[in-house]
Amino acid sequence: TMNTNFNGLGDTPEVQEGETLEEVVNGLLDGLVDVFTPTSEIQTITVGDIGINISIDDDVYEKTQYPTIDENEIVELPIVKPEVEIQGNGEVDLEESYVQITCTSGSSTTTLATINLNEWQNAVDDTSTNFRVDGNTIYLRLTRNGQYTIKYSVQAEDKLGNNIGSAKTLEYTLSNGDVTEPEVNLEDNFINDTYKLGDTLVLNMAGLEVKDNVTTDTDYMLDHMQVTLTNNDTDETWTLEDKGDGEVISYEHKLEDAGDYTLTITVTDEANNKTSKSVSFTVSTDTKEPVNVQEVIGGVLIGLSVAVLAGVVIYFIVSKVKLDKKERGYEIENRKNDKTDR
Repeated sequence: TMNTNFNGLGDTPEVQEGETLEEVVNGLLDGLVDVFTPTSEIQTITVGDIGINISIDDDVYEKTQYPTIDENEIVELPIVKPEVEIQGNGEVDLEESYVQITCTSGSSTTTLATINLNEWQNAVDDTSTNFRVDGNTIYLRLTRNGQYTIKYSVQAEDKLGNNIGSAKTLEYTLSNGDVTEPEVNLEDNFINDTYKLGDTLVLNMAGLEVKDNVTTDTDYMLDHMQVTLTNNDTDETWTLEDKGDGEVISYEHKLEDAGDYTLTITVTDEANNKTSKSVSFTVSTDTKEPVNVQEVIGGVLIGLSVAVLAGVVIYFIVSKVKLDKKERGYEIENRKNDKTDR
């Protein structure tokens, strides 16, 4: 037996007679794994949402409707820079906090500016027709018809620059100028309920009435009118074009497929407000083929020719029968005469 001391590794193991040194060391290593089993503890630090207070005077955007645009008196509205207070252990992420101004006219929305809180007036081009900058004050110039939206978005972050929670937003909507859609009315008999294959859909625009709340001049709306036809069964859509002479507006389309159809008329006023009116009808499978006069006359002539030819044939047959009878009569008469002579 051999005694070996491994300081710091527990009790001194006994080496049995016949054991090699390698076997002894391997036994010690097996013991070390049991003694020093590795462990790992993961700690998750949760940062709760913090409070964000955005201070804006209640009456700063109190007026929500502005009059029709007058080029000589353009309304200028100051954009308020918010005072932001963070409640808790955090601060404002100036890069992700902004004021965004958009304008929606008709179906189109345009972003006029996105102003980061750390840039403010430097983020707006003072030559822009949409804004005027005076020192630290930014004025929004209401030069368009439509809905203006002023959106404030503030994002908080912790000391390490990580976002905390979601951004807090406030929105204000202002109406400027003409924001009312025009009206479109159709007479009850504007189109039929049903058509047949081969029919031509003719739209008489005398049965169309358009109105606008700003002007009684409907020429602009009629000039910018769009007429579309859709076969709901095949999803095929046609944009019809005016076939009129300039004074009369007229649309036509040949109905070559059966199915349910939707006719949509869209008018747009000068402020780009749009209104659509739709009516439906059905095209049946009953065909309505145009009459070809030449084919009809040709058929009649062929019929007459056949009739005349048949008459001629009958005439010759009857004549031949009569001739045969007459010849047989001569033969009988001759036979009688021969007998008398004898």
